[in-house]
Amino acid sequence: MDGEFGSRKKILGLLSEYGECHAALTGQEVLEAIESARKERDPYHAVLLDTGMPKTGPGRLIEKIRHQEGLDALGESNPVKIILLSQDAKEDPPRQGDLSLIRKPVDRIKLSAAFEQVRLL
Repeated sequence: MDGEFGSRKKILGLLSEYGECHAALTGQEVLEAIESARKERDPYHAVLLDTGMPKTGPGRLIEKIRHQEGLDALGESNPVKIILLSQDAKEDPPRQGDLSLIRKPVDRIKLSAAFEQVRLL
């Protein structure tokens, strides 16, 4: 999720149009939320990660998410889709089918396109 309060509030508003959503401020909170949802057999369909998230870079966080998913059959058969939020206009979009990139500022059109790219819409 975005580290800036105003951006986070806007993004949560946009996401709420698609269903229930939650915010996490750190990479550790992201991992805990994903693990908790999987244990409840109600996994997240998508996770939005700010590439500028403090303490844990997105690459390392994605590795940890994929490691968690590999620990049970639910995660292996249905990996969470990851959408990266980036302030850097020069950053290359990911090439994997379960990853997408949105350049800030986030809006409905960019969010919808990212969801389509990871096959959520």
